[in-house]
Formats: sequence, C-alpha cells, structure tokens
Amino acid sequence: MEKAWWVALGVVVALALVTAVVDGRGRLGARRRPQQPGAPAPGEVWWAVDEPPPEPHTPPGMRLCLVLGVHGGRARVARVTTSESAPGADELPLPPESVSARETDARTPRVRAGGPGEDVELKDLRYRAGRVDAALWRRVRDGQG
Repeated sequence: MEKAWWVALGVVVALALVTAVVDGRGRLGARRRPQQPGAPAPGEVWWAVDEPPPEPHTPPGMRLCLVLGVHGGRARVARVTTSESAPGADELPLPPESVSARETDARTPRVRAGGPGEDVELKDLRYRAGRVDAALWRRVRDGQG
C-alpha cells in the first residue's frame, strides 16, 4: 500500500510538470514580438504598391497610405488621397511635416477617419514617407472625422 501512494504521487507530479510546460509555452508564444527596425508601425505613412503592373516589365503604381495596424505579414492601411476636390466630412488633412510636399505634388494629403481600411502585404509597403502627429493619429484611430 505504501508503494502505491508513491507511484500515485509521482504520476500527479509528472502531470503537473507537463501541464506547466505546455501552458508556459503557450503563454510565451502569445507575447508580442518587438517591432523590427524599418518595419511599418501604426501612425506611419508609407508608399505602397497600388496594384500589380499591367505588363511584366512595367513598374507598379505607388500610393500613399497610413498604417492603422500590423498583424503577422499584413498591415491594415487607410489610403491617403491628394485630389484637388473639396475634402469630405470624414477626411482629415495631414500636417505638412507628416509627408513632405515633394511626395504629394504640393497638394494637401488627406486621410479618411474611421474607415475600415484595407489589408496589404508587408512586402508591398516599400518605404516610409512620414509619420502623423499624436493628435491626428487619435482622431483617425477613433474615427473622429
């Protein structure tokens, strides 16, 4: 009888150890990885590939976009428009320091607040064009056009 208690205690300890290891690995995997240098971050304006080129040796079109979030190998972005038409009620003008004038053809860039955005591959975000200030970022993020 005394030997059976030791065997039962050993089984309970082994199960507790296996459970702790499996649970610990699951929790460690759920931690956020630190932002890699040069990777897009929310609140940054990036140039993205607009669509695949129509012919094999033609350069793709590029467009400005504001990064709303990054998840895995994809980013949720909002398009930045630079049209000369009057801004809509839900469009916010980007400050001049967020994107240089040469990047936008001297027109005022605007971003739509509160829109759902669209998903793009991280590889399609080519280079960083600027960053929006904290006040504008809060308005875009909270959808306050």
